[in-house]
Amino acid sequence: MTNKKLHGEDKLQAIPSTKTCDTSNMGLWTSKSSSNHARMKMSCISRKTKQHGSQVYIVLGILWVLSSGAFQGNSFGQRFSLIIDCITATTGLLVVGLAPSFPYLCIGRLLCGHACASATVTIPIYTSEISLPKVRSITGSFFLNFYLGGYCLTVILGSAVHWRITIVSLVIFPIFSAIFLSMAPNSPIWLLQKGRDEEAFKSLLYFRDDILEVREEIAAIAENLVISKKKNKNMESNSLSDRFRFKLNRLKSPELVKPLMISIILTAGFVEWNGLGAISFYMVNFIEEVKIPVDPYLGACINTIGRAAFGILSTGWISKYPRRYVFLTSIAVMIQGTLMISVYHYLLTNDYFVLYGLEENLIIPWIPAIGYLLTSYSFCSGYIQVSYMCQGELLPSDVKSFGSGIVGFVDGLSMFVSAKTALTLLNSLGVVLYFAYCTVALSVCFIFAFFLLPETKGKTLQEIENGFRK
Repeated sequence: MTNKKLHGEDKLQAIPSTKTCDTSNMGLWTSKSSSNHARMKMSCISRKTKQHGSQVYIVLGILWVLSSGAFQGNSFGQRFSLIIDCITATTGLLVVGLAPSFPYLCIGRLLCGHACASATVTIPIYTSEISLPKVRSITGSFFLNFYLGGYCLTVILGSAVHWRITIVSLVIFPIFSAIFLSMAPNSPIWLLQKGRDEEAFKSLLYFRDDILEVREEIAAIAENLVISKKKNKNMESNSLSDRFRFKLNRLKSPELVKPLMISIILTAGFVEWNGLGAISFYMVNFIEEVKIPVDPYLGACINTIGRAAFGILSTGWISKYPRRYVFLTSIAVMIQGTLMISVYHYLLTNDYFVLYGLEENLIIPWIPAIGYLLTSYSFCSGYIQVSYMCQGELLPSDVKSFGSGIVGFVDGLSMFVSAKTALTLLNSLGVVLYFAYCTVALSVCFIFAFFLLPETKGKTLQEIENGFRK
């Protein structure tokens, strides 16, 4: 391989990694919110109400922008949309960190929710559209891995310094991302959609460094766009109503419906409602309920660091092995972990350990810890990364922003509801039934992915789209 080619691939990995530094800010912010929720012992109902109210504001910002973030990315381009998100995130963090009163805190959290939600829609699209198939598995995993890294960093910072210092220090991530993005090119697919063919050629040449390869890829992208245009004559009009009708009509096409449903079911369905997504928000509570024999706060810190480490390691096996293999393997390990916890607590509750004289065994109390770590680490070892890579890889290029907005909105709403009900379900069902439910949900997810999740490793976005069109 020539040095010139290597240079092009270096740029492919450098830009998404720098861009997703802003994603780490999402993890930083989420972790700060959830860790404070777990640690603060509210002595006053009004304080609890204010904390809940500030969480609602960030969720409102997320849900509102998920419905409008698609418009922002499609209108201004993913690169400029992300720069706007960086500016919004910086402003929101400064408002929160310097907030003199509760209303300012709510405004800051609303801005942070706005930035995080919009970036959630845009980052997978931009990452997938600028990456070669052989590096897309690496750059596509950056989104969740930077999130996990940011979450881990906040746990460490939040325990060492005052929360205002922690929040204000986070502005370095969106500022750095905005500066770097200002020097990066736009997505070549977005430029072609806007009729800016020459700029699209230069953009793709920047990432590929091979004129022949660029010409072939430009021709393939243009061919797919022509096919999409022929399916709806309203595309000829520039009016807003006609363009909106075009997107609605595209909902009837198999190349959008199939990947859209797969993405929604994997994220809003299985990721949020498998019972394990809420662990990130209530780590201390889950460690206490599962009866892991360590201090719950120390356990939460160790678990968070481990999740970030396994997230980084997952980049290696996601890039080396087929997506389906990594995804299904992660689910299989998670099933073992949840089943281990459920069976252990069933035996403990019914005094089977006492019956067989095992209550003094030093290994037995660590069984739930092993199950918990298997579940938590495998969740971050390819399962969640592949789930969120789908919207950037599977959705058709001409309505990718529109489809990602739908996926993001449903997923955001689902995450909020599932997170708010997780502890209630855990207390109502008990550990045995709760983790039995997790086992069943993961088993259904395994069957769904085995039969319906397509393999995308080594394929171009155009090949993936054509596969759904058949």
